[in-house]
Amino acid sequence: MRVPALAAIGLVSVLALPASAAVEGSGPFVGQVAQGETDSYVYDNDPSNNPCIQIAVTYTVSLTYTPGSDTLTLAVPGKTVTGANGAATATVWGSPCTRFPLSVTGTSVASTATYAVTVTRQILPPLS
Repeated sequence: MRVPALAAIGLVSVLALPASAAVEGSGPFVGQVAQGETDSYVYDNDPSNNPCIQIAVTYTVSLTYTPGSDTLTLAVPGKTVTGANGAATATVWGSPCTRFPLSVTGTSVASTATYAVTVTRQILPPLS
C-alpha cells in the first residue's frame, strides 16, 4: 500500500519542478535536444561548500553525441564550442572545489540528438 503512495509523491515532486530548473551535480549530464533546444546544467563538485584549498586547476568538459552528423554546441563560462563528428571539448579554470554553469544546444539537428557531458579535473595544467 505504501509503495504506490510513495511513488506517486515522488512523481508529483519531479513534475512540480520548473521546466527551466538546471540540473546540479558533478555529472555525467545526459539528455536529448532538438533543433534550437538548450539544456542547462550546473557542475558542482562541492555542494556542501566544504573548506577547499585555493589553487588553480583545469576542468575538461567533454560533450559526446549521436548522431555525429548533427551539430551540438557546448557552452561553459567564457567559451562556446561547436561540436563536430559527435564531440566537443572545452577547458575551464577553477579551484579544486568549484561550481559553474554549462549548456548543450541543438545547433543543427535533424530530429533529436542524444548526448552526454562529462567533467574531469586535472590538478596540473595540460602539458603542451
